[in-house]
Amino acid sequence: MGRQRCHRFGAWSTTAHPLTLDFDLGLVSHRYDGPRGASGTDDINGDRFSYRLATDPNAPPIVMVGPRVRVTFGEPGWYLGYEAGYQHAQSTPAIEAQIGSEMLDAHAASLLENNFVFGMRARHDAVTFGGEVALGVLVQTYPTRCPSGEGCYDTPEVFDLSMLAEARARGDLWITPTLSIGVTAGLDPFARGDASLVLSLSEHLVPFGGM
Repeated sequence: MGRQRCHRFGAWSTTAHPLTLDFDLGLVSHRYDGPRGASGTDDINGDRFSYRLATDPNAPPIVMVGPRVRVTFGEPGWYLGYEAGYQHAQSTPAIEAQIGSEMLDAHAASLLENNFVFGMRARHDAVTFGGEVALGVLVQTYPTRCPSGEGCYDTPEVFDLSMLAEARARGDLWITPTLSIGVTAGLDPFARGDASLVLSLSEHLVPFGGM
């Protein structure tokens, strides 16, 4: 009879500075305080369309939910990446819009995001933890409609463009050497009340991210 000394979880996978490549599929919940004050006018079928995106301080925030995909590459302790996501909500804060003499309602909100990510991470047994910074562009879309249901048929969508700067904390639990589930919490320090929470499933080409 003999004894065999077991190495720490995943130690067999460690190589000298391997390049890592990771794929994420996430479900995002994004808390967003809403429009940032943009305004404009347009001509729609001969009628003057005007809008003003003005956040009502007493209105509840928009909570959008939707998918996000991303790919990252780097070395065991750091990574760079790109991510794209889409979130949707069925309610919005007050938006002032008018076509001709008809006042319009904004009845939904959609958010497209395109972000670049830089992060650092470390691993302890079956858990990876770290922080990251995301910089990108947010495109918000607000479809409009006539409350009366008459007088305007081709109501336009209102678009608003803004920048994203988000600081995040992330933790992952390894299920297999190449598969992990993670939770990411983010906060935009430049936008009051903007925050996100992501549940993700990740596939790693390098076992345990090379760590």
